[in-house]
Amino acid sequence: TILLDASLIGRRIPPHWKRQRFALLSWRDFDAKLWSEVKSEAQANIRPAPAPILGFDQDFNAYQSASKNINSADLRDTVKVLWKKLNKIEHDFEQGTLVVNPPYDERLEEADIEDFYARMGDQFKQKFTGFDAFVISANREAMKRIGLKASKKHIIFNGPLECRFQHY
Repeated sequence: TILLDASLIGRRIPPHWKRQRFALLSWRDFDAKLWSEVKSEAQANIRPAPAPILGFDQDFNAYQSASKNINSADLRDTVKVLWKKLNKIEHDFEQGTLVVNPPYDERLEEADIEDFYARMGDQFKQKFTGFDAFVISANREAMKRIGLKASKKHIIFNGPLECRFQHY
């Protein structure tokens, strides 16, 4: 979802762009001319991707699901996803943005969750200098192990779980 939404926003593609039927098409006062103008304006505002969007997941099922969703949304030219662990990612970018949704040790268990987060923080420091990193997690104790000071912290919910969305 994060990858697809980033691509749609970055390319200025409206939500449900490929959808054929909308309830408003059946309204008595539906204005077909105005609808056509709105769609034409939206089409004119779509732009090429301003930057590559790369996704990585160490879980094969999550990787497969993301690949299917990218194909269904017809965003293969904009979004790439690889089956890979964070510590195996290689890149040649000087800057960028990372959005990481690691295991919280709720549904997906990690043998040593605090060590996992410490290693993730080490990766940020060693391989992603010059990057902004955003981490979403419901595990507040593990987030302390990232070893970086968050510049911004927001409370959000992932379903019923109260999470922190922190910017490093």
